[in-house]
Amino acid sequence: MSELTIQAGWLKQSEAITTKAAEHENAEEKKSYFGGELNLADPIAQKRKEAQEKAWNVVKSAWDNDRAIDDSVNEKREHYAQMEEVHNESVKKLHDTQNDEKALQKLYEVEDGSKEQENLELLKKRQDLQNGVAHGTLTKEEMERLAKIDEQGLTEYQVRGLELNERAGKFKLDIEDANRQMRDDTANITSMMQERLKFHPMVDAQKQAQQIQEAANEEIIGMLTQEAVDHIDETMEEAEEKATCNTGSDDRGNEGSSRGSKGCATEGQCARSGSDRGTGICQR
Repeated sequence: MSELTIQAGWLKQSEAITTKAAEHENAEEKKSYFGGELNLADPIAQKRKEAQEKAWNVVKSAWDNDRAIDDSVNEKREHYAQMEEVHNESVKKLHDTQNDEKALQKLYEVEDGSKEQENLELLKKRQDLQNGVAHGTLTKEEMERLAKIDEQGLTEYQVRGLELNERAGKFKLDIEDANRQMRDDTANITSMMQERLKFHPMVDAQKQAQQIQEAANEEIIGMLTQEAVDHIDETMEEAEEKATCNTGSDDRGNEGSSRGSKGCATEGQCARSGSDRGTGICQR
């Protein structure tokens, strides 16, 4: 093989690599991971599309989870606001009921510390325990006193006082329940926000998506390199065949060998001169 032929072959190899890389590098791409229309018939484009879809699924999953956390936090905040409204309303109604109790005592002219008032307070205690408003138990002495009060019968003032106390008890339960739910909402929101700060899923997802893209780019480079190598091999084979043909044409004493060489002595390859038309020998 002549030195000129070898140099020409390597020149074509270099041009093949440069051209192939330029074709893919100059293809229009979006800066985002996830955009762009691709020619699926091209394996390089297919590989890039697969990487984009995989990266998108990773980020979308993290995004959906993050939005789900936001939705849960907002739901808890809305519920907290509702319970706060229930709490404030119940406090106001309890305050009004307690004012009604004072007005009732004044209406019936019952003094603080009187036997009737002390008996009413004991009756309220038993009522609160029965309704779950208060916690604890009655002493033996208190139970004996209540038995005597029940036996004697309640005064009108005591009956009306118990009615107001039962209403107040309902408001107390509403306040307690609202406070409990607000505490739960606060604890849940704090926990969710701390978990988000601890694991930062969106940041991790972006990193994972970047890794997917980088891995895909490495595979694409490998595919481009292999494609260029295959093209180089084909170019070298063609160069070797041409060199063999040219060598055979130089040996004018061996017409049969020249005619039998691969790709040699055909109508399209030979330039027949007037003096050589009868021999069929290739001209350089």
